[in-house]
Amino acid sequence: MISLIGAFSFSCFRIENMYLACFFPN
Repeated sequence: MISLIGAFSFSCFRIENMYLACFFPN
């Protein structure tokens, strides 16, 4: 399952509870 974590200026996605992928809207 995919968990969406709302951050300040970026969003982080925890996929399969294995690794954390953060995307920065530059």
